[in-house]
Amino acid sequence: MLCPGCGKEVAEADARCGFCGSSLSPGKLSSAESLPNARVAAPSGMPERPARRSGKALASFILGLLPFIPVVWLLDLVFGTGAATLHPNLNFINVAAALLAVILGHGAKASIRRSGARLRGKGMAVAGLVLGYLWLAGFMLVISVSAFIDHSRVLANQASTVGSLRTINAAAISYAQTYHRGYPPTLSDLGPPKAESASVELSEDAAGLIDEYLAASLKSNYRFTYIAGAADSTGTIQTYAIHADPMEPGVSGKLHYFTDQTHVIRCEKGKVANEHRPPIP
Repeated sequence: MLCPGCGKEVAEADARCGFCGSSLSPGKLSSAESLPNARVAAPSGMPERPARRSGKALASFILGLLPFIPVVWLLDLVFGTGAATLHPNLNFINVAAALLAVILGHGAKASIRRSGARLRGKGMAVAGLVLGYLWLAGFMLVISVSAFIDHSRVLANQASTVGSLRTINAAAISYAQTYHRGYPPTLSDLGPPKAESASVELSEDAAGLIDEYLAASLKSNYRFTYIAGAADSTGTIQTYAIHADPMEPGVSGKLHYFTDQTHVIRCEKGKVANEHRPPIP
C-alpha cells in the first residue's frame, strides 16, 4: 500500500509510515497531522535548500576594503617611484565607501538574523562593519590632525612675519645711523653681500643687517614689499613703508601686515593692510 502522507510504498501491517511517520490506520491522524499548523517533515532523500550568501554582507566587505587602494598608491608615491598620483575626489570616495560599508553591514546582520538560516555571510558583514568603522575613525583623525597642523602652521608663519617686520624696522634704523643717507632705497640693501661678489665687506648696498631670505622679500610663506619714500634735497630718504602679505591667502596666512618708519606694525584680515589699520596687540 501507499502512504497517504508521503506516497511511499509501505507494508499493510505497519501502523505508521517508516518514512514520514504518518498514521496508516484509516480515520486516524498522527499527532503531527492533527495540528493544523504543524510542520510535516520533508520526505527523506530530498535535500534541504542550501543557505545563500547575503549580497549586503558581500558588498559591505568589499566596500570596507576599497579605501586600501589609495593607501597603496600613497605608499608608492612616498616610498616608491613617485609615479603614483592621488585624485582629490578619492577622499570623498573613501569616506562614502566606509559609510556604505557600515550601513550595509548593519543591514546584512539584520537580514541574516531574520532569515531563519536561509542567509549566510555574518562573518563578512561583521568584517565590513569593523573595516568601515575603522576607516571612518581614521579619516576623522586625519582630518582633525591635518586641521590642527594647518592652523599651527598659519600661526607660526604669522608670528614669524611679525618678527621679520620688527627686524627690518630695527635694521632700517641701524642703516640710517651707519650710512647717514636715511633709510635704504631697497630691501636688498639691508641684506648680506652677494656670494659671487669679490668683496665681502659690508656697504650701503649690502649692509648685512638682515638675512638673505628676508632681503629677497620672501620668508615664512609671506611676501615683503618695501617702498622707500622720495629722497629730499640732500638725498636722504626719510620715510618707507612695508607690506607683508601671505603668498597663499588663507592657507599660508590669514593676516596681512603693514609697517613704516613709525615702527608700528598693523594688520588686516583678508585684505592688504595700510597705515589706517589697527596696530597688532
